[in-house]
Amino acid sequence: MKLYQGLQVIYTCINPENYETKKHTLLYNLNGTYSSNKQINGSYFEVDIKKYIIDNKTIAICRPDLNSTMCFEIKFDNVYLNEHDNKYYVSVENILKYLEDNKMNSTKFYRQIKEYFYG
Repeated sequence: MKLYQGLQVIYTCINPENYETKKHTLLYNLNGTYSSNKQINGSYFEVDIKKYIIDNKTIAICRPDLNSTMCFEIKFDNVYLNEHDNKYYVSVENILKYLEDNKMNSTKFYRQIKEYFYG
């Protein structure tokens, strides 16, 4: 299991004379470094989980893109709580599945993940 904060786009300078840059979409590690790992199996992204009790039933709402208000209901079985940083993580495969199931596969976040891992 590899835990990531998510995907991040960075730009590196190729030619300082004309400000030419190269765009890189990379996985953002928990320690602030980057990875170009393309293995979706075992990759988990940090998510925001809110728990609610409604009519004596506990539900979890997942916000997979911490920079967005997009959210969906998720099964607790699909959420991993990392005891070292007390943050929640969901496998990238499950994030994609939930986004597809909730008709959110046209979002920028979904497209970024698909493009990164599947080209």
